[in-house]
Order: sequence, then structure tokens, then C-alpha cells
Amino acid sequence: TEEESIESYIRTVRDEWGNNLPEGLLSPEEYVAYERYYGPPIRILNSEEIEEMEKELMGKDTLESEDRTVTLEDVHGVEIENELEEVEPVEEAELVGETKPVKEAESMVGEELEETRNGEFQARSAKEAAMYARIADDIRRSLALAEQGGDQAGEIDTIDEFDEDTEEPFLRTHPLTQLGQSGTHPATIITPDSVTLPTTEFLSEVSNRHLDEAAHKIFGGPVLPNSPIVTGKSDKRFNGMPLDTSDGMSDMESNVHLAMVLPGYYAQTLSALTELRRRLGGDWILGREGGTEPGVKQVLDVGTGGAGILAWRAMIKAERELRDEEAAEREDIKPTFTDTKPVEGEEEATSTGLKAVVVVGSSSLRFRMSKFLKNTNFISHLPDALADTKPPIFKDESSPETTPKQPRKLYDLIISTNTILTIHEDHKRKSHVQNLWSLLNPKGGVLLLIEKGTPQGFEAIAGARQSLLKHNISTPDSQFIPLTEYDDISTPRSPKEIASIVAPCTNHQECPMFISGPKKSARRDYCSFIQRYERPGYMQRVLKAKARNHEDLQYSYVAVRRGIDVTKQETPVITPKIEDFDTSVVPPKSPYSMPQLRTYAYTLPRAVFPPIKRQGHVILDLCTSMGKIERWTVPKSYGKIPYRDARKSRWGDLWALGAKTQIPRNLQLGDKKSKAEKK
Repeated sequence: TEEESIESYIRTVRDEWGNNLPEGLLSPEEYVAYERYYGPPIRILNSEEIEEMEKELMGKDTLESEDRTVTLEDVHGVEIENELEEVEPVEEAELVGETKPVKEAESMVGEELEETRNGEFQARSAKEAAMYARIADDIRRSLALAEQGGDQAGEIDTIDEFDEDTEEPFLRTHPLTQLGQSGTHPATIITPDSVTLPTTEFLSEVSNRHLDEAAHKIFGGPVLPNSPIVTGKSDKRFNGMPLDTSDGMSDMESNVHLAMVLPGYYAQTLSALTELRRRLGGDWILGREGGTEPGVKQVLDVGTGGAGILAWRAMIKAERELRDEEAAEREDIKPTFTDTKPVEGEEEATSTGLKAVVVVGSSSLRFRMSKFLKNTNFISHLPDALADTKPPIFKDESSPETTPKQPRKLYDLIISTNTILTIHEDHKRKSHVQNLWSLLNPKGGVLLLIEKGTPQGFEAIAGARQSLLKHNISTPDSQFIPLTEYDDISTPRSPKEIASIVAPCTNHQECPMFISGPKKSARRDYCSFIQRYERPGYMQRVLKAKARNHEDLQYSYVAVRRGIDVTKQETPVITPKIEDFDTSVVPPKSPYSMPQLRTYAYTLPRAVFPPIKRQGHVILDLCTSMGKIERWTVPKSYGKIPYRDARKSRWGDLWALGAKTQIPRNLQLGDKKSKAEKK
């Protein structure tokens, strides 16, 4: 009947346009039926807005995921409504083809198909084909009506690529937003040949079937649910660490580590180090003659088997290339480094004086990693620095004076990965963290702790952070080490050290997601970040994956610097504003120096959950510099630049442009009691 036809048509229009409605698309009878079923549309779209929407649909990334675990799409946020910005016009034929609903297209298998005109699209029946043709005609009619309306179409909320007066391109992303951006570039990390080629050589001597069986046995099945880096079907309740690099491994287990674990460890370490470089600057990596940073000379890698050193050498290589490019642009300054083809390990180690140490308990894995890492020392266990500082219990007075002990080695950077979660006793975890702290250079050494991006992994990181704040890091609210129950109350209290958290936190308060400590029941909200990396071919084969060739690796981390307060601002304290920067020129002109801006960044909140991008406003869940989790809303009315940058913000970014509303964000942190204890 005609009523059923109208109902079917407006349902299709609703599926295509959502809460919006193109101008002139529905007849009066159809509009009455539309309002009866769905209510009035939120917005009547004119021709320019329709073209904007079509351009965005054509330009959006289409990233696939085998499941609905956290993926890279979540980094960019969740799109709730149709986006109305940054779109380009498409041909009418393309517009017609896009009107077909996805669900209907998926259900067309096995049904009779009929073309409407010239192969533009297909329908399941003649009735449906006529309906789609009518939609196309109605869209063309609405576009023509809008064009005739001229100026009556209304103001379009877009951001131009060019300045109308100068016709010169200007910077779209504000410098303050760029200051807070996180993540690697490109967003997907490619495992370098220096890793894949030696691995392929080792695996060529192993039967594929035997390697597959060993990987499935070690990591709990074909989808590797117990792997520390494969996230597709991971078991978030699994706290073990198969193939712990501090333990012994067989030859086959070492091969499985190279094939299935090393690429992920490399990616997550490189991701965290990239954020440290953004916060501390390039001089922290290489140093600079006459500067305040001596550069990193001693590196200790614990837990990855050497992937941390590979990632650090990649950072050195990238920083060298950047300096060479900058020097080439300035003809009066000779490049700091020669333009040679760097080999991973040798050139970086010799030119920068880098001395790397890797803790590997397995002789089989040490042999294999020595082919990856030249000029690297391997030790079987982590030095116990705390034991070296304890006085002997008994002293033989008659024994001759012995030669003094050689001072223990201190490191400028310690990368510790998945070493806390496997320790179950709380006091042993604290002792382990204190041991790592004791091995750190007191004149600017950086301790980077990384754990799996699970609730328990976050709690391990949060507990280590809490311990360092309590016993080591001096803050305005806590400058002395607290007394224990065994200390005499009259004993003078020892002062804490000058130190500071570098990332991801921009505060030194108690973690708002760890206020009451670890939970027994599962928490839904916890602090973690994500990094996509491309699986090497051998990893893809073991997983038997065909739909996608990447992993979206989730991890939690904290980085602390000893001996330097990176958050201390020099006088006068700066409070940058949007209008302080001249973005009409490239690069933009700033009245502030980069060291000033880096210090200012420690007053900014960080997005700890994916942004929620609704129509007309963006919702950001931020951890503020006051140690609070708040929900900030940035609507269009707040300003063109903040709104545009908020739409482009990502999970993990610092946010510098403010918000119209700021309210506390409710958190689901689990319970102290398990479900069994509650019963």
C-alpha cells in the first residue's frame, strides 16, 4: 500500500541521514509520517552541508578489527553522530550508491539482485530499486532547491584551509594542541629489518609446525590468550608471564619469544619512549655541547630480553637524522653527525658513547639476542643494589683491611617491562621498585616502568608510583620519608629526593583511579594507552590471521626522573593563550621558548579515555594536574579552534585549550571484596 511505501521510505531516510534531514527531501505527507515515528529532525541540512557530510564519509579511515577489544579507532575517539566537518563533494552517482544501508547490503547474499541504472548500485527487488531511484531524485531536487535559496541556506560552520585575505595556507592545528599531542608518527609502528631479518634467519632452521605447536602451548591456545602482547583475544584476568626473560628457556621457547613477543615489546617500548622524548626534548637523548643535558650514556633493559635497547637505538637514530636535517637547513652550522647509513647498534653506540646492558636469564635467548645487539653486555640477573648498601652483620676485627668495593654502575635510563605483575607479595614489589631506583643515576636518570594494559597491570604500575611518591619523590606536601612502626619517634626524619614524574601523569597527587589500592573484583576504569604495530610475516603465519595484519597493544606505564624536577617553572610563570601565537605563518611564531612550553605542559590535563565526539560538541575525559578525573565538554560555541582541535584529539593527548563545562567523571573502580566474599 501507499502507507507502507511511505513508511519504508522514511525508514530508509532515517537510516541514511540519522537525526538530520536534507532540505526538501520529504513531501508534506512523508514529513508528517517522519515526525510521527521519529519526532522532528535535529537539523535541516542544506546543499553545502550535504556535500560536507559526503566528503567526510569518503575520507574516513576504514580500519578493520577482528573483535571489539580496544583498537586504534578508539584512540581517535568514538563518533556518536554524523560528522559535519571537513568533507569534499562527490559525484551524484557516488551519492546514490551510498544511500544503500549497510545491513541490507550484507543480507543480499543468495537473493535476486536487480540493477537500477548503469550499474550504480543493486537492489533486492524491483520495489526496492524504485525506492532507491526515488531517493536519488529527491536528493537532487533538494540540492537544486538549496542552490536556488542562495544566501538563505544559512551560515556553515567549517574551517577554511586558506586565509581569505592572504590566500595563504595557515596552520590548522594550534601550537598548544601540537605541544600536547602524543603517539608515534606514523601511528602504526613497523618492525624494522634489523629485527625481522635475524629472526627470520633463526626461524628458517625450525619446523613451522613445531613452532606453531610450541607457541600455542606456551600462550594458551591458537589465539594466544596468555601472550603479553597479542591483544585480539587476550585474557585480562591472566597475571602470569609466559617466557619470563629472567628465567631459563629452551631453544624452541627462545624462538617463540623472537617470533611472538619481541615485536610487541619493541612497539610498546618505542611508544613510551616517544612520549618521553616529547616531554624532555631531544637533548635528553643525545645531549648537546654546552647544554644542560649530558645525554643518555648508560641504559639497562629488564624484562624484554633486548627489545628495549632496540627501541632506544631507534630513538637515537631518529634524533640523529632530525639533527642532520636541521643542520642542513642552516648553512652556517656544520651537521653534528655525518650522513652515513646507520647500522642498528654499532653506529649508535660508538657515536653517542652508549653502553647498553640487558638482563637475560636464558643462555639460549642471550645467544640469539647477541645477533641483534652489538656492543651490548648481557647479565643473567638484576643487580641487588640494596643488598650492597647493607652493612655486614658480623665483622672480624682480626682480618686485614680489604680493598674497597668497586662502586656499582648507575644508569641514565632503566626500562623495566612486565617485572612487577609477576611478583605477588606487596612488600616484594616495593623492594623490587626500590632496587631499580637505587640503580638509577641520581643526576637525571629516568626509570620507565611498563606493564600489561589490564586492570592488574595498571594496579602494578599505580602501586609502584604510589611507593615512589611515598618514599622517594619530594613534593610540596610531603618532603620527608615517613616513619615506620619500628622507628624511634625522636629520630630525625630523612628528606626525600628531588625527583618528578615525567609521564603520563601531570600531577604528583594520589592516583584518582587507585585511591583505595588494588581491587579484588574487576574494575572497568583504569589508566592505559594503546599502540598499533604491524605483525611481521612469521607472526602472522603462526596466528593464522587473514583479516588484519596488526595488533592494537594496550599497556600501562609510568616514567620518573631522579634528581631533576621537570615540573618546576622558571619565573615568570607563563600562561599561554590561543591568541598569543601567530598561526598565519609557517612555522607559527611563538612568544615562548620550547623549554618554557615543555614545562608548561606539566600543568595540562591528559585524556585517559577515548574522546567522545558528538554532533556539535566533544567530550574529553581528562586526568587533571590536580589529580582529579573530570569530564570536559568542548562545544562549537566555545570557539572554532578549540572545537576543531578537540575533534582531532586522541586518547593520550594533553589538552591545552580549555572547555566550556568541567564536571567530575564517575569511575567504576571495582570492589575490595570479590564476588565470592560478598556472598
